[in-house]
Amino acid sequence: TAEDPASLYTNRSRLDKVQVAIQENPSGDGNWWNGSAFAISHQSPEPPSAWLDASGTINGEIGPVNWWLADASTPSWSNNTQYRVRVRAIDRSGNISTMTALEQIFVYDTSRPEISITTPSLSNYNSLDEIRGTAADTNSLGSIQKVEIRIRNYTVGLWWDNSNQAFLISDADKETAWFVPKNQSGNWTLWVQTFTWSSGNYYEINARALDNAGLYSLNNSTRTFRFDNEIPNSRATFPAVSSYVRSLVTISGTASDVPPVASGTGYGGTGLSAGTIQVAIRDNYRNKWWSGAAFNADTPQPFTYAGSVTPEPVEWYYDSSALQNEILSGASYYVTSRSRDNALNQETFFNVRGSTFIVDTTK
Repeated sequence: TAEDPASLYTNRSRLDKVQVAIQENPSGDGNWWNGSAFAISHQSPEPPSAWLDASGTINGEIGPVNWWLADASTPSWSNNTQYRVRVRAIDRSGNISTMTALEQIFVYDTSRPEISITTPSLSNYNSLDEIRGTAADTNSLGSIQKVEIRIRNYTVGLWWDNSNQAFLISDADKETAWFVPKNQSGNWTLWVQTFTWSSGNYYEINARALDNAGLYSLNNSTRTFRFDNEIPNSRATFPAVSSYVRSLVTISGTASDVPPVASGTGYGGTGLSAGTIQVAIRDNYRNKWWSGAAFNADTPQPFTYAGSVTPEPVEWYYDSSALQNEILSGASYYVTSRSRDNALNQETFFNVRGSTFIVDTTK
């Protein structure tokens, strides 16, 4: 807009015209626009020939009035290019606007920014303190205005409401679930967000970037994962606790994840990891552990169940004909087992689900 302000007296000469000058690459002393090309060599201040008359109902008006530079008179703006636009108003007495010329320097940017979630990157987690990611404008002169994220809990079917710190937003209103994480780097090349997850729940995280040209990233960055921070349970069921046995060729038990392995995106654990169910056997009389051939080890020697870990509970076993030849009648033995789930929650030996029993081979 432009106007001819009031003076000490009531009469004003009123506006004559508004003029605009456009420079390409001002920081690099680029040329000025002549109405059809950037063909006027750099000069400071701009040469008279660089000023173009704006359109609008201006002459004879007090204002404020709207003005514009017709499309035919404006450049075909080039992507990733900086421009300077200067404007001045002149009244019919030849007075130029008191600020001489108003100025705006801007970058013309039609390329969309890029966004990436770098953490989480796995399918299962037992610990996740922060969501982390990066953002960048694809143009060298462009810059990121902000990053936004949103979090969906598939298990409860709702999106995170960051204002109320709870999962309250329905799928129908998910566009209201965006919120701004912490600008860790100051220019959004690194952003982070702390969050507290619930075990047994399945989550989706979306992230998008907005640049200073008002363009969002073409696609959201998306990560999905299950959070499970509970240790799985294995149990020795044969020989049973406090039982008496006359032979010991097979030791068996069960194992399952906690919470029970999930179906789809519903509530549940990540499931047991193959090759992680292990058993160890101790001769309590000799205070030695089974090594595979004899009770001669000072520390637990794990023997791995190589069978399938689905469905749960898994029925595992350890077979060894050599055991029968090494057991002592009247001695007690202790069996302990352990397992690990797909979120890397590791059960340890010596848990309360072991079994102590007595061998009696006396006829």
